[in-house]
Amino acid sequence: MGMIVIRCLNCGTLNREGTGSCRQCGTMFFNEPKTEITPEEYRQIFGAGAMEMSVKSRNVSPATDAGRFFQSAVPGSNPGGDNAVADPGRRPHRRVVVRQLPPRDTSAASPAPVAGLGPEPVIPPQAPSASSAAQAPRSPTSAAPPVCLEAADGFRIIPVNTPVILGRGIATDGGISGYLASFPTVSRKHLEIWISGGSFMVRDLGSTNGTFINGWRLETEKIYPLKTGDQLRLGRDGTGGAVFSVR
Repeated sequence: MGMIVIRCLNCGTLNREGTGSCRQCGTMFFNEPKTEITPEEYRQIFGAGAMEMSVKSRNVSPATDAGRFFQSAVPGSNPGGDNAVADPGRRPHRRVVVRQLPPRDTSAASPAPVAGLGPEPVIPPQAPSASSAAQAPRSPTSAAPPVCLEAADGFRIIPVNTPVILGRGIATDGGISGYLASFPTVSRKHLEIWISGGSFMVRDLGSTNGTFINGWRLETEKIYPLKTGDQLRLGRDGTGGAVFSVR
């Protein structure tokens, strides 16, 4: 049985079903898409206690009339006493078990990454040089090496071995800044991109609206690989961001 979660459209964080705002960036939820993940992934993200509470809440049906009620397992919450016999005149009801979740660790700035759920950095956050770029490890993949980044309108970006900064305010990037100027949520210095070992490497430079690989927001100043078939987005989802496919 899969577990339903809500993905924040602003930062990509997964949230428990039924929450009204993102636990990472605070964005209010309206009609965000829901995603199904495995129970093991759910435990890694939210903890075993949250997993048990979610499963029990799925087995409880909401009240269908004013005479139906729920009985809590919290001591003292039953007006007839915790060991009282149910009134035979009342309709059957389920018993809801309430458990206190373990305290959340607020010391970390963001939740720990879960293996298999989004891209992971492969190189420590340091400025790449010509020698370090050549030695950067490749992400294991069976796909053909990427050739370019291609937008929906056919505009292409072909990375080189030397890191190139992409953004709306760069005048020495071969005309790319002129293309990106039409996207208002792209920062003036948004990200760096270069080739290393046959793969594309990207690093977000502290952009305002973020850089995303397949919908997952990248951590600032950490280097991530791009493989053929990936989608790279600069800025917000929708008309304000620039989206490229890795070809």
